[in-house]
Amino acid sequence: MSSKTHLMVLHPTYTFGGVERTMCNLVKGLSPDEFEITYMTSQKIAENLSGAKGIKEIVGIDGLGINIWYTESFWKDWLKDTVRVCKIIKDKKPYMALGLMYYASSILSLGKLLGLLANIKVISSPRGPMMPYFEMCHKEKTISNSLIPISYRCFCRFSDALIVASNGMKNECLKFGARDKKVFVTPNSIDEELLMESSGENEWKNHAFFQDGFIIASSGRLTPEKDFSLIIRAIERLIKGNFNVKLVIVGDGPDRLQYDNLIKELNIENRALFTGFVKNPMQIFRLCHVFCHACMFEGFGNVLIEAMACGLPVISTDCPFGPSDIVDEGINGFLVPMGDVPAMSEKIRLLSDNKLILANMSENAEKKGNSYTMERMVKGYREVFLRMVE
Repeated sequence: MSSKTHLMVLHPTYTFGGVERTMCNLVKGLSPDEFEITYMTSQKIAENLSGAKGIKEIVGIDGLGINIWYTESFWKDWLKDTVRVCKIIKDKKPYMALGLMYYASSILSLGKLLGLLANIKVISSPRGPMMPYFEMCHKEKTISNSLIPISYRCFCRFSDALIVASNGMKNECLKFGARDKKVFVTPNSIDEELLMESSGENEWKNHAFFQDGFIIASSGRLTPEKDFSLIIRAIERLIKGNFNVKLVIVGDGPDRLQYDNLIKELNIENRALFTGFVKNPMQIFRLCHVFCHACMFEGFGNVLIEAMACGLPVISTDCPFGPSDIVDEGINGFLVPMGDVPAMSEKIRLLSDNKLILANMSENAEKKGNSYTMERMVKGYREVFLRMVE
């Protein structure tokens, strides 16, 4: 490239999670000699972008009056937010704009369709399964809800390119009208700095909870779609069978009280630990034996490769779409049907009973997890961006 390419990232969110960590790693990995980046997000997310040398400017969404997600009045908010956001983007004059998640992608693609982003390449990146999310969170028959699948079709059809993290996500985009040659699969990466940090001094090592037992780790926001109740019930089933098994859940969220109450109802309080938010969950993963994941839908599942990189075999629900791309059945983990408590408890029991199988799967898991390097991910995004300027 003869000069830097100006990339605008639209990332309207106030919550720092897997997608946010992935994007921070991306902008830190892109060469400042090739790209200058304007990042439009909240101040909370911006605080994590220090060290990204290619950042030209951060545009704060705080106080702009734009929505960050689908609203009950989406039928009017979509156009209003598109006009406001596209005006800001046009003023910044980027060569290309990258929208993260469904709503940001729908704003950019609608702006493209309406001619508000003339001569600006639009790249959409929906980060999770669209229809499973819609069917779970937007069941009511309203005008706004009826427009949400239309917004999916909009960014699938009218974006110049789409970047997704799994093959299942690509197939879903094709069903919504995307052209095959415009959809690129680039898996996420582990956070190599956190992984290295986790192998050093560990503040959790002396915690009484980790001193004995076969310890199961799980992690994520405590929300309905994560379905931690499945794992909790699987653990309770094993405890009733006199297995010395424990469960540590890393994360926090609106359903914390609900899961607390379930653990009390099942009378397994002394076998379960909620840590709340932990900056480096991999420190905890290293003290455990197996990682369990019960999500109802995933675009990829960063936490799976993070756990694997720490040497944990993964037992995951075979949900759409990420786990089946990551877990090699019987080699570095197992896939079980969604909602199947006996199946998950049986796989945990298998690994707790067979030290040789556990050791082999742990070794394979670590190799697989460490293959998802930041360099590999950045290379994938960079190749898409360069296609836009050819």
